[in-house]
Amino acid sequence: MFDVEKSITQANGMFNALVGYVRGAGQAHNAYQVEVKVFRDVLAMGLQLMGMWFETKAGGDVGPALATEAGQVLPREALKGRRYIMVFGELGLPRWYYHGDEGPGLFPLDEAANLPESTYSYFVQDLLGQGVAGKTYDEVLADFEKLFGFRPPKHTLEEMVPAAAVDADPYYETLGVPPPETERGLLVAAVDGKGVPMVKEKPVLYFVATTQGE
Repeated sequence: MFDVEKSITQANGMFNALVGYVRGAGQAHNAYQVEVKVFRDVLAMGLQLMGMWFETKAGGDVGPALATEAGQVLPREALKGRRYIMVFGELGLPRWYYHGDEGPGLFPLDEAANLPESTYSYFVQDLLGQGVAGKTYDEVLADFEKLFGFRPPKHTLEEMVPAAAVDADPYYETLGVPPPETERGLLVAAVDGKGVPMVKEKPVLYFVATTQGE
């Protein structure tokens, strides 16, 4: 189930194939084509390497039972999977679930790896969140797809952005009010919202047509 050696062999094979391309068939391609090929293949190798990292953690297996800080002993119950999407692509993560007769269960892997509740990694969330400051959601997703080869659904971004801002107000509240002596004066400008009257250089003549005899 957790075959690290197999993943290492696959990653080595991908690297050797890429080296062979650069020194062989890639010589007939231009620099742009080679750069795109190398970038895509490096992303694919990144997925293999992240897979190895998770495989080494063995699904968060900490033994037959887990003792909590509250003094509960939760037996190891079963493997349960979850999706995890990174810039490299998607992994299916098997995780050991520890659960007792009462209360919620625990996934030790989630805590050990600091996994987000979202399907998308914190890095993906960070990249998407930075983009929405000056672009529409559709533009951000299009840019992300062009770079990484896949496009998260729009509703995911719509849910992600407000969630990322929940700590903003509490953070500023912790800063407190600065001492008055450290503040400078304020310049206040009043705006009435009226338009600026236009003064024409020459008078405008208006002609009114009338019927004969009037």
